[in-house]
Amino acid sequence: WIEVTEDDVQTGSFNGEIQPLYDKRKFTLIKQKLFGDSQPTNRELAQMAGAHKDEKVTFTPTDKGIKIFVYHADYTCDSLIIRDVETKELIISMGKLAKRKEASTGLGFQILLNQILSGTKFGISYISAKAIRSANMNGYYTWARYGFNGILPNSNILFRKFKSIFHIMSTSEGRRLWRFLGTTFEAKFDLQEIQKVLRCFIN
Repeated sequence: WIEVTEDDVQTGSFNGEIQPLYDKRKFTLIKQKLFGDSQPTNRELAQMAGAHKDEKVTFTPTDKGIKIFVYHADYTCDSLIIRDVETKELIISMGKLAKRKEASTGLGFQILLNQILSGTKFGISYISAKAIRSANMNGYYTWARYGFNGILPNSNILFRKFKSIFHIMSTSEGRRLWRFLGTTFEAKFDLQEIQKVLRCFIN
């Protein structure tokens, strides 16, 4: 990956808005506030947003955390590293992941794997995302299949025998139902229960 520095004239984009290159002093202060003395390197921080190779990465410090935008020829994604307002847990809030149709399969899993490896090392409690179902987005199934949990919609009686997204994806019957009838949901990947989550993925 390539970190954009103050010497570059290029900028990153986060949720469609052009962001300035980061204020290094504020960036350092926010990293200290989030991680304390055990701070990730910028490469490890980029990995929390899913970066793994050949990406351009920009960091934008905010009052509450750090926005990270990752650009690659095959995809773009953005994330926000913050503390949960209620629990004060350190979390990764994922934004939109957009990829080219020609991108290699398994890209979402590679991004998630990098987030897990770097996130667990630096005390991330969970990853949150909006798992969208639309004409050109299948996050509702992909993220659910990778172990993200959430609340099942109660509008479909076929879902009522299942307790959660995690539960429905733990069975072959449930996965078939969710593939055809699933909807957009607020997703959460719990890094504190990683073994349980991986069992769901393996099944």
